[in-house]
Amino acid sequence: MKAVSKTSTYAGVLVLALGWASAASAAQAVRVGDFLASLGVNTHLNYTDGAYADYARVVSDLDYLGIHRLRDATPDPNGGIPYRNDLTALYAAAAAGNRFDFIVNPTLPIGVTLDQISILERVRPGSVMAVEGPNETNNNPVTYHGLHGQAAAVAFQRDLYHAVHSFPVLRHAAVYYYTGLDTAHGLAGLANFANVHPYSYQGQQPWNRIAGEFAKQFPIATPFPKVITEAGYFDVPRKDSGVDDATQAKNTLNLFLDAFVQGSSETFIYQLLSAYPNEGIDTQSGLFRMDHSPKPVAVAIHNLTTILADHGKRGFTPASLDYSVDFPSGAQSHSLLLEKSNGVFDLILWSEPDDWNNLTHQEIINPPVPTTVSLAGGNGNITVYDPTMGIRPLQHAHNAREITVNLADHPVILEITPAEPTKLSER
Repeated sequence: MKAVSKTSTYAGVLVLALGWASAASAAQAVRVGDFLASLGVNTHLNYTDGAYADYARVVSDLDYLGIHRLRDATPDPNGGIPYRNDLTALYAAAAAGNRFDFIVNPTLPIGVTLDQISILERVRPGSVMAVEGPNETNNNPVTYHGLHGQAAAVAFQRDLYHAVHSFPVLRHAAVYYYTGLDTAHGLAGLANFANVHPYSYQGQQPWNRIAGEFAKQFPIATPFPKVITEAGYFDVPRKDSGVDDATQAKNTLNLFLDAFVQGSSETFIYQLLSAYPNEGIDTQSGLFRMDHSPKPVAVAIHNLTTILADHGKRGFTPASLDYSVDFPSGAQSHSLLLEKSNGVFDLILWSEPDDWNNLTHQEIINPPVPTTVSLAGGNGNITVYDPTMGIRPLQHAHNAREITVNLADHPVILEITPAEPTKLSER
C-alpha cells in the first residue's frame, strides 16, 4: 500500500492529509479566488519620511504582488512621520482598489477613531473591510476607563465592537480581536474574528506555529472565523531570528498556504517595504527594498498570484476531483485543491522539512523527492509550476493518468484540466 492523500476538513477548509490507504477519494475544491482573497500585507502609509512616502510606487508594488488587502494605522489628518498628512496616500491606495484593515489606537476616543476611518469609507465606499483592536497589548499595555492590562484591553475591545456595528457607514466592516494577550473567553460581543501574530522565529516552518498560536490564545473561539494580521520572516540573519532571501521566499509561500488551510480568512504579511536604511524590523521584514525593487519573496508571491490568477466569475460552486498523492514518508506534507471559474483545477503540494539552520545562519538544502500524483477519475492534461522559479511551466503531461513531480520544501502547483471538464454552477 502506498501513502495517499485522504480528504479531511480543518477549520472549514477542505484539505488533504497524509494517510495510508489503497484508493483515493474525491476531494472538494475551493475557489481559487477565495484563496487569493486571503492574501494581505502590512503597510505603513503614515511613514512619510521613508520608502512609503512614494505612495504611487507603493500602489505599483501592490499591483505587482497581486495583493490588495492592506493592514495599516487609522487615518489621521495630523498624522504621518514626521507629521505630514498621510491621508493622500491612503486615498490613492483605496482609489486603486485596495481595501483596509485599520488598527485602532486605544489612547484615542473610539468615536474620534471611527470618524477618521469613516471619512475614507465615504470617499471610497467599500475600502474599509475591517477595524482591528489594539495591537500587541503584551508589548503596549492598554489603559482604559480606570482599568489596565488585559481587563482594559477586553473592555476597550467590547466598546469598539459595539461602536463599529452601530456606526452607519461602518456597519458592514468586520471587527478583529486585539492581539498580544492570551484569553480563555469566547469572542461573542467582542469581535467577529479571532486574531493572532504567529511569527516563526529562528526560521522555523510556519505550520506548527500557526496551529499553536490559535490553540493557545483562543481555546474557546473555534466557531469564530480567524485572521492573522501579522506574520512573516526577516531577511537579515541575526542571532535570534532572520533568514536569507531564499528561505524568506519559500517559507512565506508556505505561510500563506498553511494559514488558509488552518482557517485564516485573511493573512497579512509583515510588511510591504523595507521602510528605512537602518537595521531593524522595519528594514529586515520588507517584501521590497527601500528603492522598491522586489526581493525574491516578492517575486515568489507575484509568481504565485500570476499562476493562480482567475479572471472569470467568482460566484460559482467548485467541483470535486478524484486523485491521490504519494507523499514522501516522514515529511510534513500538505495539499490544497483549488478550482478556477473555467473548470481548471490547481492542486498545490508542499512539504515543510527544516530548511534553516539558526546556529550557522545558513539555508538547509532539501533535495527534491519524486512524488507521484494519480488521477482516479480519468485522464487529464497536467502542467506543473514552481512559483519560486518563475511563471513558466516546468512539466507537461498530456492526456495522462499520473505524473511525478519533485517536492522539496516549498509549493509546486499542478494545473489539471480533466479530459471531461466539470460543469460549474453559478451561485
